[in-house]
Formats: sequence, structure tokens, C-alpha cells
Amino acid sequence: MLSSSRILHHPSDDRASKRVKIDVDETGKDDDGDDDFLADLVVENVHGEEIGQHQQNVEEESVRNTHEDEEIRRLETAVFGHGKSAVVNLSDIHSSQQPTEDVKSRKPAWTDLDDENVSVDISSKSQLRKLRIKGSEKEVSGSQLSQRLRSQFKKIHGRPTWADDSSRQGAIDDDGDVDGTDTELLRSTKSLLASNRDKLVRGIVDISRVKDANCTQRSSAVVQIIDFHPSAPALLTAGLDKTLRIFHVDGRSNKLMSSTYIKNLPMYSAFFSPDGSEIVMSGRRPFFYSFDLTTGKIIRIKGITGRKENSLERMWISPDNQFITFTGRDGHMLLLSQKTKQLIGTLKMNQSCRKAAFTKDSRYLYTTGSEGRVYVWDMNTRDCVNVFEDEGSSLGTAIAVSPTGDRVALG
Repeated sequence: MLSSSRILHHPSDDRASKRVKIDVDETGKDDDGDDDFLADLVVENVHGEEIGQHQQNVEEESVRNTHEDEEIRRLETAVFGHGKSAVVNLSDIHSSQQPTEDVKSRKPAWTDLDDENVSVDISSKSQLRKLRIKGSEKEVSGSQLSQRLRSQFKKIHGRPTWADDSSRQGAIDDDGDVDGTDTELLRSTKSLLASNRDKLVRGIVDISRVKDANCTQRSSAVVQIIDFHPSAPALLTAGLDKTLRIFHVDGRSNKLMSSTYIKNLPMYSAFFSPDGSEIVMSGRRPFFYSFDLTTGKIIRIKGITGRKENSLERMWISPDNQFITFTGRDGHMLLLSQKTKQLIGTLKMNQSCRKAAFTKDSRYLYTTGSEGRVYVWDMNTRDCVNVFEDEGSSLGTAIAVSPTGDRVALG
């Protein structure tokens, strides 16, 4: 009879293994012929594996509970701690839970696709020759030039501190910006405040090309000024051909309503009065004209009493229809009564005046001129209440005030 040996592993309670050697014959019986003993060993082995698996599950659950207890203690210390350490601990906890963004992996906000199609000669100028990698190199693409300029900047100046991620994180910690919402907010150019005003519908804004306003009778010289009627669908044009034209603008026919030739007055300014009953016209002459639309009469005002002005080309009418303002010599602003067309006061700037604009309520007058400074005048007291610089401007050529009076546009 041939015999062989089989090794069975028997896990005990302390997870140690016993080896039991059983001699069996070819029929699977032991030397004593006891088959039940082998069956008992197999059953006991299976039962031991179940016990071991249960103990392993208990240990894993214990590890998880320990980790949760540590997290709870950290949170309690951060929330109920004292002083600056509590904020620092809370920041540490947040940073450990949030995945940090790799700065190098960020994509550029905008990439010019035409850079690859542009060739730049870097051998023609001495400032660009230092960017060559090889002495025989002559041309590079736009993207290669951009990359080499960046590298050259870093060699000379080093990496800016504001671009360093650790410095930015330190600033966030100092300012208490734990979640980084302020940083994300500053990366956008959208408005920071909500607005209740109506907004344009997203999509394409349709623009229709209509006929020219003066298509029925064009000017024979340069048009210097246009102005819409305050209430009627009418538009005036005036210019160096000394002709005032009024059109009924509907976008289709734009019929000519009136054409008036003013002898010896190349027009530089012409405006409807705020009530729409009159047109005031002026130019590089010491006199100006008033066109009464209700009666059709044209009146010439022979200069301004008490002033020796050679030109009244710049003119504005206040929205309340009380004042007409002309620019005078030596930085003077001439105030005339709209009703009587007589001088009632002057405003003096420390520079020559070029442009002016009233606020919607006519309470203030903004003026600017040759030195880029802006003067604010109180029309009740005729005093200058403020002077400020238009930064970067040496000559003011345009000014406008918003309807609310809290914004001023300069050019």
C-alpha cells in the first residue's frame, strides 16, 4: 500500500497556525481507517477562517474610528481654540482636505493662434540677437519669441514674488481668505455688484443699416454739428457751407423739412433749445443767430456786450433752458441768459477752455481745456467747487456727464 502525506492548516484563536500531518492511503483513509477525523478537521478549518476574517474586520473598523476621533479633535481645537492659532488650524484642516491646484498645469486665459504663423527676424536688431540659441539662427515663430522673452525676463529679474504660489498662499492665510473665493473673484472681469437694470438678451444684437439722415440733400462742405430734436423725429445738420438743414428722420425717406442759408456764418455749433422751440447757431464770428421755429424768424445777436470776442464757435445750452455758454478768451466762460441773450456772468479758468458739459439738472457745469484739468462750477453761486486732473491728458477735447451726474467721461 502506497501512502502520502497531506498538510492541513488550522487557524487558532490567536491566529497562529498548526500543522497536522495525516497519513492516508490511496483510498483517502488514514491508517486507522477513520474518515470522520479528516472531515472534522476540514469543518474546523473552515470555522477558523470565518473567525479570522471577523477579527480582521473588527481591527479595520477600529482604525477608522481612531482616524475619525482624531479628525473630530482637530475640528474641536480649530473651532473652540483661542486666538490666532484657531484660525491657522482651521486653515490647515481646510488645505489638507482640498486638493491644491498645480500652478504650472493651469492653461493660459488666452492664446493667440496666429503666433505660430508669424515669423520674427531676431538677427536684425541687437535687442533680439541676445535671444538666439545658435549664432546662425535668424527667424523664430511668434510663440518661440514669447517663450524666450519670458526666459530672458526670469534670468534678469527672477520670478516675481506675486507669481509664487507659496507667497500667494501666505497672503491668503494672513488675510483670512481660507477658501480662496477672493482670489477666484479677482480673476474675473465681470461686475462685482449685481444690477437691477435691464440687460441685453444674450446672443446677437441686430443692427440694421438705414438711409443716411441727409440723403435727400447732402451738405456741400464738412458737417460740423448734428443735433436731434428733444421730442420730435427731427435732426439738424450744420457746417461750413453756411446752411442749416432740418430733416424728418424715419430711416426710410428722411425728407428735408427746412433749409436755411445764413450769410457770412460758417457754422461750428447749432443746437435745439431744450423745449424744442428754437435753434441757436454760432461760428468763428463775434455774433450768433437765433432761429425761432414757431414764427420762422431768424434774429442776429450782434456780439456780447462788454466783451471783445472774435469767435463764439463753442457753445452749449443748459438742460433747464436758462443759460447759453460760450468759450471766451483767456480761459473765460461766458454765461448768457437764454431768454434775453445778454451776458449775465463769467467763469474764469486758469487755462483756455475747450469743452463744457452741464449736469442733467443744470446745477453744475464741467469744463476742461488745454492743460487737462477739469473744473466743476456751481451754477447757483458761480463758484468753482472742485478741480481735478484728467490723468494722462494734456489737452481736453471732449467731456460728457452721465444722466445721474455721478460719472464724467473725458477725452
